[in-house]
Amino acid sequence: MSSLVMIWQQEQQPVSRKGNGSSTFQNLGAFQDGKQNAMCWPGRILKVNVDGAFHGQTGRAAIGVCIGDDDGMALLTAWRLLFHCRDAEEEEALACLDGVRLATRWHEAAYVMEADCLTVVEKINMNVPDRSIISHIISDIRSEMLQFRGFSVCKIGREQHKVAHKLAQWAIKSSSSRVSFVRYPECMSSLISAEGGELSSCNGVT
Repeated sequence: MSSLVMIWQQEQQPVSRKGNGSSTFQNLGAFQDGKQNAMCWPGRILKVNVDGAFHGQTGRAAIGVCIGDDDGMALLTAWRLLFHCRDAEEEEALACLDGVRLATRWHEAAYVMEADCLTVVEKINMNVPDRSIISHIISDIRSEMLQFRGFSVCKIGREQHKVAHKLAQWAIKSSSSRVSFVRYPECMSSLISAEGGELSSCNGVT
């Protein structure tokens, strides 16, 4: 099963800032302004929103990830189709894992990751080993989190992070997987603007 990090690595190639004339995508301001590196000095707190979509009747599943800063700037959007996904809990856990791994792009920052699946958030935050069927994914998430100076995981409502959910839905609708620092689906524009910069009060990052 390919992760978003593998997709990101496969897509490493120069991208024209002029675009390709398509109205399906819009540019991320962080890339246009050339600030994607300068914005993330040590001490900065970035936000990772993750969510998934699971259709029980068809078995189709996907995840969405959006990383942004506290000034409302979207730094990264990503979406991925999942194959052979067992259920919604597994899909949510995989979304968290990809979210943590993509955050290594700005490894000097501290992070707040927001997800709407309470059981997955609780398992990640437990101080004891997880024994559930998704224990291997939870273990990988915890291991990846250790490389950051601060990384907390919070439960929020779906209405608070519609972007990640829409990205997951877009993966299913478009039958595609992608990591982008440059563009995002046009239908996300108003949602990204509305959600940008609203860090959760339960961040716990120092």
